[in-house]
Amino acid sequence: MSNVDAFSLLQEELKSDEIVDQVAAAKRINTIALGMGADRAKSQLLPFLRNCVDEYTDEILLAIAESAGGMVQALGGGDHGHTLIPLLEALCEKEETIVRAKAVESLVQVGKAMPANQIQNEFVPLVKRLSSGDFFPSRISAAGLFATIYPSTPSNMRPTIRKQYEQLSKDEMPMVRSAVFTHMPALAAVVEKDIFASE
Repeated sequence: MSNVDAFSLLQEELKSDEIVDQVAAAKRINTIALGMGADRAKSQLLPFLRNCVDEYTDEILLAIAESAGGMVQALGGGDHGHTLIPLLEALCEKEETIVRAKAVESLVQVGKAMPANQIQNEFVPLVKRLSSGDFFPSRISAAGLFATIYPSTPSNMRPTIRKQYEQLSKDEMPMVRSAVFTHMPALAAVVEKDIFASE
């Protein structure tokens, strides 16, 4: 099967009337990306998947969110991890908890592969956007990403990161505050111990 056919088949299977076929197709996106090659995967597959976010059911979106975390190598390695951000950011804004949580998990996985300068240039703005989102699911998602950006943040900018996290801990929505406390151990593990104790 040619690479073009693999992508075409994915598009067709996602239009299937059978949810089982759609989910199975979504779970294969990493394999399809490898077959397409990094350039085509970035220029064709990722925009297609981003458009899927508003069209498909939560079961399919969950499979996409899970598969996306493993796509970094297929896209050319950590230097290209940022190309997954638009897709995963859109999934982080979904109301369904399991989709959101899996998208956050995949973003953490992608972040581990990205170089520090890209964390600062691409990932930090993502966290800021999610943290200030009008819709509470984005703020819930943001809480799970602070531990990813903190280690590569310059010392003089770290107080701002901690302040943003503190603001989320005082959010009007109980679910946002709960997410902050759920993810606090991960952040505590990377924040300087004397600062964490004092704040």
